[in-house]
Amino acid sequence: MGKKSKSKRALVTSFGKKLENEMNQQVKEWVESAESVEQMNAMLESHVHSLKKVRGYSELISQQLNIPSKDDVARVANLVIQVEEKIDRLEEKVDRLGEETKTLKKKSEGVSQREKTNKRNDSRQTVINNDHAASPMLMVNPHITDPRLFQYELECMLDEEWE
Repeated sequence: MGKKSKSKRALVTSFGKKLENEMNQQVKEWVESAESVEQMNAMLESHVHSLKKVRGYSELISQQLNIPSKDDVARVANLVIQVEEKIDRLEEKVDRLGEETKTLKKKSEGVSQREKTNKRNDSRQTVINNDHAASPMLMVNPHITDPRLFQYELECMLDEEWE
């Protein structure tokens, strides 16, 4: 590049900076003047008034066409949020009840298992103490020779399997 292009660039740059400074000064004076503030205020009030009219017209049209307005959608969204919160609370309660049910079921199974064991032992003792026990061998080890006890225990096992 030659000296001419550099001097043109410097000239354009200095002209741009002067123009920018002048425009900044004019904007600053305009913003600081009371008259411009009043004009902006009047424009904003007019804009707000126009928005209110548009909103009113859109409400009227949405009622006539039987479509939801922005406010209707907002109300429904709020109701949906409330329902979701209630569902979450119900889910938490159901989970807690499920855990409590599992705990109670385990406790009751332990109790019923003890009751079954006690009943089985009582029944076994009844079979062993039965007057029909013919041999002293049955008294020592009833599992070996007494078919009644074997049958009873087999029935207990089958009952447990089917429960």
